[in-house]
Amino acid sequence: MSISAQVKISDEMSTSKQVKVARSAQLPAESLERYALATGGWFWETDAQHRFVYMSASVERCVGVAPQWHYGKTREQIAAEVKPTGPDVLDYGSRTRFDDPKLRALEWEKHKQAIQRHEPFADFIYPRRGPSGVQWLKTSGSPIFHKNGRFAGYQGVAIDATAFVESERRRVRAEMLLEERSEEHTSELQSQFRISYAVFCL
Repeated sequence: MSISAQVKISDEMSTSKQVKVARSAQLPAESLERYALATGGWFWETDAQHRFVYMSASVERCVGVAPQWHYGKTREQIAAEVKPTGPDVLDYGSRTRFDDPKLRALEWEKHKQAIQRHEPFADFIYPRRGPSGVQWLKTSGSPIFHKNGRFAGYQGVAIDATAFVESERRRVRAEMLLEERSEEHTSELQSQFRISYAVFCL
């Protein structure tokens, strides 16, 4: 049976399901790497202390950082603390879930609680500061256990979500500009109405 027949992924399939499909197929390393590239991301694995112990070579092609750079580090250790910068971002930074410090802290706390309970997680987005700078990653993972039931770590997939985050920022900025113009237009109409009413009363 061909690899494509063994592993068939629909566009709607979540990344967490992709992990389970890839693992159940027991693909050889070379085929697994091709599969990772086909998903537009990379595979990773952590140990029981949540330290990265494996990343597929495709991570370097996707984000410009070699797999070895991640080894021995936890997700929280490679995460970046990003503050909104620039004339536009300063205006709308607190309006996006990626730039609001309180929302980001809440999402991190929820994520840490989930992995402490050894639960699957999906589509967690966070900023990572690596040798090539800050990038936003989206990751999903499933817990793995030894035969005796002891927790062994996580296996999962990740993709570069930087373009998505920037798109969300632009969307929020556009909404704010639309609101501002709508308010200006309403104010102008009200002013014209008051002038017209005053003239009529004369």
